[in-house]
Amino acid sequence: MRKALPDRRHPFIVQDPGKCILCGRCVRVCDEICGIHAIDFVRRGFVTEIQAPFNRAWQDSDCVSCGACVETCPTGALFDRLALEKFVPVRVKETETVCTLCSFACPIVVETLDGRFLRVRAADGRVLCAKGRYGWQALFERARVTRPFIRRGGRLVASSWEDVSEFLARKLPEQGLYFLLDPGLSEEELALWQGLARELSGEIRIAGQSFGIGSAQNLTGPEALRTADLILRPETLSRFEGFMLALHLRQLLKEGHAVEVVSLDGRKRAMEEAKARVKKAKNPVFVFEARWAEDSLRALIKEFLELNPNLRIFTPQGSLNVSLLQGFSQEIPKDLEALVLVGTDLPSAWRGVLSKARFVLALSPWPNRVSPYVHALLPYGLPLEEGGTFRRSEGTRVMVSKAVLPAGGRGNTEIVEALAHSLRVPLRIENPMNADPKEDAKLYISEASRLAEEILRRRGIKPLR
Repeated sequence: MRKALPDRRHPFIVQDPGKCILCGRCVRVCDEICGIHAIDFVRRGFVTEIQAPFNRAWQDSDCVSCGACVETCPTGALFDRLALEKFVPVRVKETETVCTLCSFACPIVVETLDGRFLRVRAADGRVLCAKGRYGWQALFERARVTRPFIRRGGRLVASSWEDVSEFLARKLPEQGLYFLLDPGLSEEELALWQGLARELSGEIRIAGQSFGIGSAQNLTGPEALRTADLILRPETLSRFEGFMLALHLRQLLKEGHAVEVVSLDGRKRAMEEAKARVKKAKNPVFVFEARWAEDSLRALIKEFLELNPNLRIFTPQGSLNVSLLQGFSQEIPKDLEALVLVGTDLPSAWRGVLSKARFVLALSPWPNRVSPYVHALLPYGLPLEEGGTFRRSEGTRVMVSKAVLPAGGRGNTEIVEALAHSLRVPLRIENPMNADPKEDAKLYISEASRLAEEILRRRGIKPLR
């Protein structure tokens, strides 16, 4: 008989061989749909099982932890490790929305119980990457900021919203005020914060980094893959956005798109052939992940742009709102007296100016590295708790539905309105600025995406297989 002890070595997937009927659906979806072939039948007869090679933990094999095998399993032999302590029949609410952890914007279904997050699964029979399926679970399992805090006597003390309003009205300086926003904010949130900054004579900054290659008009989104006649990609692809890129390319080839995909492996001859193809192509697209953006890669893209100015650049790891964010400055201020961080941790490049600030206010979903230095800490919601509109680089809008109740009890819009009321200023909504097409391209990765990847790494799901 097959052993019936569940395998719980994977941080998010539990395998129970005692429930397996050896239908092979998980093996087929891993091979034929995902193109991974990480699992297969082992042994024969009554002791046959589904395993990774040499009975390794799945995350230590070629498995990308996409969870497609869990979706297709008909008996529950593969199931997600949830926050529920005991599996009982419950009535969950399912909300169709969009994942905002990268620019692919995959459709997802969020399952909640009494407004609390349970899990994410792919919508419409699609496949998600590990970050899209289990990254949200990792984020919602993290300790959250659920109420306001004020620094008193050298430490942060839980306070009421009324006390915070009075505290901010007294302490927030009127000059040298800067807002450092997370790139994962929606279009509506950007408009609110931009309007508040204008009323307070403050300036907006976005936590991100410059590409150093091309201009904003060279940036594009995943839709460009369907119209491209040449797609160039590095040989190394991650388990996260890289897996989704490979999945999209496989789908394009299955649909019969006349597109040539070139994998750059660093060999001199292959690089020369790639340059020749770029020069002749009408709609070339260069796709890469920001985590591999070394100086050599930047130099290569610059060279490709010189050969063909029509080359478009797509980095799926970037923020979903990349179109709007290109219009904001990244310059680190020299006259900073007060800093308001919204949804983001303090970037390393900003640590030098933190000591100059007379007042620091942080609005964050979680306690972070800047928490010990803030004068006030307020809760702030994740995109699945707020919803909103996001605008891709090619201008198309993506609607994200609210699926989870805010951990702090108040939505982000309500928090911004309360902040404006406490500071006694009107809140006028400003339309977010569009990028100057001649500006240098900028790369933005949201704090939620960065943190989700960091947690997955710590739990054993590493970017590289």
